[in-house]
Amino acid sequence: MKKLQPELDKNPKTLAVDIGYKPMLVVIEEYISLQASLDKKQKEELERVVKNISVLARQSNIHMMIVLQSAGTENINSTTRSNLTKVLLGNAQSNILSATFGTGVDLPCVNTKLSKGQGLIALDRITILCVPMITDMENFKEVVDCGAVG
Repeated sequence: MKKLQPELDKNPKTLAVDIGYKPMLVVIEEYISLQASLDKKQKEELERVVKNISVLARQSNIHMMIVLQSAGTENINSTTRSNLTKVLLGNAQSNILSATFGTGVDLPCVNTKLSKGQGLIALDRITILCVPMITDMENFKEVVDCGAVG
């Protein structure tokens, strides 16, 4: 990001993809377990790096996915949380919905049982998300070939 930033500063409308940087996806699986395995100094460093990526990296074509069981502020920094797209898969009780999407937001289908492969996503508003079920590589190839992914 340090090499790219001067280019982006020249023209605020420029994106990394415009000057040849390929997209990168950073995935952190089981974020809470990762934090629990670190000492205090390492945990602070992890939180600093994750926060910086969430705040600065999108323009650099770096995207981040953090997977965790509960998205409350006790598990993830509020600045980081506010810079991520929130996805909640499966059915959840109201306290989990509030921890993920915040309080006072209009939650569709809260009283509706979601089907397998469905969840909620916060974009411009909270809406239902349908995720294809991929059970094996052949199934994955079919999903990709029909244009449903990528």
